[in-house]
Amino acid sequence: MEIKELRVLIEQESVDYLKEVFKEYKEVDKPLYEIKGRCIIHIYPKKDTYEEDGELYGYCDALLCEMHIYDCNNELVYKTQNHDSVYLDVPSGTRIFKDLSTMLIIDGGITMSYGTGLSVYRLE
Repeated sequence: MEIKELRVLIEQESVDYLKEVFKEYKEVDKPLYEIKGRCIIHIYPKKDTYEEDGELYGYCDALLCEMHIYDCNNELVYKTQNHDSVYLDVPSGTRIFKDLSTMLIIDGGITMSYGTGLSVYRLE
């Protein structure tokens, strides 16, 4: 089996910037189910859905990810892990962030449900 590792060199100016971006946000222990303003979801790939024993835990073509969900208006962040998908029923901007996370930017009120995937819907 071939194992691949991807690396990208990041300049020190970018490393310093990353330390500052969300440092003011308070981490919460409970999931954020409703966000009324801007929401940012950072998706960090962490590991394959195939375990060392060969068992599949998630989609065969996906990676298990850690997600940081930011409530920008209230400066809160909830961190969760082991998701293999995101379902968005809302428009979003997308950016590949400098730490190789994928950043989804959603404006307007949303609700979320958590499972093996994260589902995001417009707040009614």
